[in-house]
Amino acid sequence: MSNDGTMSAAGEDMEAKPKQDPLLEMMEAAVRHCNLDLSYLQRKIFSWSIQDVFNKDLLKQQVRRIPDTFMLLNAYLDSFTGPLIEEVHCDVFLSLSGYAHANFIEIVRLDKLNHEKSIYGFVVSMPSKDAKSREIYAPKEGDIVVVSLQKPKHVSDLTKNRSSYNLGSILKSGKEEEEDSDLPPNFCIVRFLSAIPVEVDPETSKPRGPCFAVFLINTTTYDHIWTCLHLVANDHNLAPLQKRGSNTAIVNLVWQYKRRAAEDGSLSFSQLSQSVTQSVDDLGLEKFGLNDSQLHAVADCVLSAIDNRLPSLKLIWGPPGTGKTKTICTILWAMLMKGLRTLTCAPTNTAVLEVASRIVRLVEHLHGSVCFLNDIVLFGSKEKMKIGREDALSMVFLDSRAKRLLPCFMPTTGWMHCLRSLMDHLESPITQYRLHLEKLLKNEKKKESNKGGSRATQGTIIRIPPFKDFFKGYFNKVSNLLRKCVETMYNDHPRSPETGHSFQCMLEVLELIGILQELINCKNDDIWSDEFHDCKIEDDGDPILWSEQLAHVRSNTSKKHKLKLARSLCVRELRYLHKNLELPGYSSKRSVETYLLQRAKCILCTVSSSFRLYNVPMDSSCTDIHSLLKGPETFKLLDMLIVDEAAQLKECETLIPLQLPGIRQAVFVGDEYQLPALVRSKISDGANFGRSVFERLSSLGYGKYLLNVQYRMHPEISRFPVATFYDGKLSDGPNVTSMSYERTFLASKVFGPYSFINVDGGRETTEKHGTSLKNTVEVAAVLRIVQRLFKESVSTGCKLSVGVVSPYNAQVRAICQKVGESYNAHDGFSVKVKSVDGFQGAEEDVLIISTVRSNGAGSVGFLTNLQRTNVALTRAKHCLWIVGNGATLSSSKSVWQKIVKDARDRGCYFEASDDGDLSNAVVKAIIEQDDADNLVRMESLHISRPRSQLQDEDEDQDQDEDEDEDEDEDEDEDEDEDEVEGGGEEAEAGGEQGEGGGGDETEAEAGGAAEGGDEAEAALARRPRKFRRPHAVQPPPVPSSETGKTVISPVGD
Repeated sequence: MSNDGTMSAAGEDMEAKPKQDPLLEMMEAAVRHCNLDLSYLQRKIFSWSIQDVFNKDLLKQQVRRIPDTFMLLNAYLDSFTGPLIEEVHCDVFLSLSGYAHANFIEIVRLDKLNHEKSIYGFVVSMPSKDAKSREIYAPKEGDIVVVSLQKPKHVSDLTKNRSSYNLGSILKSGKEEEEDSDLPPNFCIVRFLSAIPVEVDPETSKPRGPCFAVFLINTTTYDHIWTCLHLVANDHNLAPLQKRGSNTAIVNLVWQYKRRAAEDGSLSFSQLSQSVTQSVDDLGLEKFGLNDSQLHAVADCVLSAIDNRLPSLKLIWGPPGTGKTKTICTILWAMLMKGLRTLTCAPTNTAVLEVASRIVRLVEHLHGSVCFLNDIVLFGSKEKMKIGREDALSMVFLDSRAKRLLPCFMPTTGWMHCLRSLMDHLESPITQYRLHLEKLLKNEKKKESNKGGSRATQGTIIRIPPFKDFFKGYFNKVSNLLRKCVETMYNDHPRSPETGHSFQCMLEVLELIGILQELINCKNDDIWSDEFHDCKIEDDGDPILWSEQLAHVRSNTSKKHKLKLARSLCVRELRYLHKNLELPGYSSKRSVETYLLQRAKCILCTVSSSFRLYNVPMDSSCTDIHSLLKGPETFKLLDMLIVDEAAQLKECETLIPLQLPGIRQAVFVGDEYQLPALVRSKISDGANFGRSVFERLSSLGYGKYLLNVQYRMHPEISRFPVATFYDGKLSDGPNVTSMSYERTFLASKVFGPYSFINVDGGRETTEKHGTSLKNTVEVAAVLRIVQRLFKESVSTGCKLSVGVVSPYNAQVRAICQKVGESYNAHDGFSVKVKSVDGFQGAEEDVLIISTVRSNGAGSVGFLTNLQRTNVALTRAKHCLWIVGNGATLSSSKSVWQKIVKDARDRGCYFEASDDGDLSNAVVKAIIEQDDADNLVRMESLHISRPRSQLQDEDEDQDQDEDEDEDEDEDEDEDEDEDEVEGGGEEAEAGGEQGEGGGGDETEAEAGGAAEGGDEAEAALARRPRKFRRPHAVQPPPVPSSETGKTVISPVGD
């Protein structure tokens, strides 16, 4: 206790706190049910001093290059550990480097819960709803935080004294709308490296001064990878998982594969022709309209799973637009048809949601066969997936389905209770009536006894309801409860061939309840009153005949006889359901989720989230889902793993789902010529840490199925990427070669299916506090094109999706700021503005690429990356328009030199001046540039201007260009670091954008950049010859459309 009566959470016990503090008791209870241990990687992070974190070479000597082939399983697994720890180290380094921009939240209550391990309970304020605020942090399990006595301004705040840099790990956090969560949303349990020196009020536990939790990184995925790298090893920290064992069936195929000179990586379709024909007949694959390459890939994968004698790994090479999602969904359909269980994973929520949406639509379209939505489960982060109640995916989203089913599992009011109650009520109503009267009398006696009177029941009048009133009231109450349960069970409970008749019974019971309600609630009580005095119900009989008997009930004209038949049939079907579809009694949503994961045939989630399945109980001896209905402790093992976007996954991350028990068939779908996984550490990246299983096996000649027909791009768009990146192995589908696929959105020769638009009046610049590049002239050009597309879309009523992509985050931010929310109100028009990385896997009707680079040295930085270029060039369906500086790109000695040359050769290279409206927008933007040197470059636009106004600028321009060449190499390196640090979600504008995004720039204001040519001429004439360069104004950050947070958009330029 301090002299002024305060108490330090780092010092004395908080004994002065009221003994009956419900909040403290709640947090203490949460601690008792919480794992208080730190993960291995968290202990590593805690062991690094702040000086260690900022030492980039701290772990350099411990990182070895990951080989192409391996001799032993342990050597294979160990090869990832060094680069993984270095990647964690770099992540912490980057988070501290950006400490001034870190998200944080105020701590409003602080309780020390465990002195030995420095464990605290936090209550934090609610996150700000201001899109520009950084006070938006919501603690989540696995977060690493640091406590600060002031809002984060500079990393030096953490080095003022020894206790300033004290890391904490969020062990448990409250969750919104979680009925069975033991903590509210703004509560969390945190373990710190040591006691934190924060003075709190002993009565309220409120900090005496400002106190903030600052977010650094989340270690959840890292921890999952580390755990799965050590499943084979004897690690005492892994006991729960070790009991389930490590499945190395597929892992052995992965690490044991050696280069085979005889293989060229392609598979022969003729080898499968006979089995493919049989599969088409057996599975009905002809209805999916697959091409030959898709059909052979599907057939081989499904046949291997059906056979299942040997473990197998299939690679499906899916270049852009070749229907890989369709191929995946066909495999899933075929597996559902065969009653086999699959797990489908992808590296991102976006990719998972795309596959989930497609398989849901497919099952709904083909509803009525043996496949049902009941058998599909999607799970993951509710915050990131953003699946609302009205969303189509809510039907299969685990959280939503468990909430709907939870009432059915409740022991005293759920499915089993309703079945039993209605069955007893219909079968022996007189007995139930007597029990009801006894209960009334008992309750009345208890009530009188509690009054303490000596006349316990003397003189008490008990109102006894007539039998008819009792029967009718209770029947209506229980039948309505059962109706809700039946409807929920029918739509949400997993199915199997063995439970098929139970679901048929549900439909028949619903109809019978309706018939009984109509007869029992009619005005003429004599129709049914005598019937229920007879308690005898005939034997169950043959369930196969019940449908015929129900038809007889429907057609019966005698109400009394109809009632008798309906009652008898309903009781028999209730008995059947009670016996054959028995549910365990659960009162928590988490238990229901586990039940569903045990029985779903088709599970979808991210690769990292699949770790949860290691903790779902299983039994390898179980082969029949129907036999599990009475045994919630076991479930049928998974049969197949499908990994979408497999080339975007680090190989070590793939090991999370690859070792799940039971999996002997794996299918990896990807394209190594598109973007790989993001690696933050240059040291780890140099050690091949970002390489995928797909890429490594492909480089060794592992056979893979090439999906060889593309259905996305107009032939003029696909021509260059197919020839350059895929050696001409792809052909154009009939849909894209038809005349109807060619669209003219803007009436100008510049805006055909494929164009390179030379805008060389711009200058690449950096933001005030960053090194990422932007080009304001290209921003104006892009903005004007978007405005014209919007105008045409509205006037013609044609729906249109537009994508704007740039390799630089600063350019993405600048365009988002200009586009703002101008197009939000128009359902038929959407604009998405993202970096290249944010567009992987997406497609738009029209795509505009802003290349940004404009310099005399031909330096193009990130544009040299072939995979990034391939992604950018293959997102458009009907039109692809590249906006860039032709001279800079032509002299770059990169793939962009070939792109410009190809455009010239094909007659697709245009000057901005070839379109008058676009030319005016560019001229206006050049005038508005702060640097007067750029006026000289207008000559290259071939627009007539008075030379006298430009001559004075020549000398300064030449000098600046020389300086640009000298600084270019350093700039590229800085640019690389800036883009890697720019983690976050994609920024979307227009019809897809969320809050913010530069809404102050209205459409009318932005349109000012494209006024008539006469005004531009006059403005240029009025422009002074020399200008003072003002300080650049940094555009406001773009809020994420998914989270509302201020983020750099998106990851990894």
